[in-house]
Amino acid sequence: MTQRGPAHPHVAVVDGPLGRLVLVASERGLVAVERAGPDDDAVPTPSPPPWLDDACAQVSAYLRGEVDSIAAPVDLSYVPRFDAAVYRAVRRIPYGCVASYGDVARAVGAPRAARAVGTALARCPLGIVVPCHRVVRSDGSVAGAPADVRTREHLLELEARHAPARGRRLS
Repeated sequence: MTQRGPAHPHVAVVDGPLGRLVLVASERGLVAVERAGPDDDAVPTPSPPPWLDDACAQVSAYLRGEVDSIAAPVDLSYVPRFDAAVYRAVRRIPYGCVASYGDVARAVGAPRAARAVGTALARCPLGIVVPCHRVVRSDGSVAGAPADVRTREHLLELEARHAPARGRRLS
């Protein structure tokens, strides 16, 4: 795992258009969604929490454009408090919509913290479940490393195909 997490995590694997994803969970919720490397042989753990199979199904269905949200529980106890507030705000951005880093900063009560929002999102361990791809620059462009930009654009295009344009809104 790339971040602090449970001592004995539960692991599940989802294959899809983004490659193999590894879902890492505590008893309370997902703590990470990571891309498996080419040599990563993640093996699902025995006796996972009862909700983990449903979380895998939701992630798969989202990536196929069949559902517009992933309602799996998340365990944010392993991330800094500000980051957790950012992730909760980002989960409220509707499917098919985007918000700017400044919009998210205002939503968490820190209107001058757009850069801190960007930093929190850059280290988010729960991509897709926390739809970081819906947060864009104020000019509407997608930020990040080239591989990240391609993934974000892919997810935004997926959502655009399956949702009517609803504009920018963060409630």
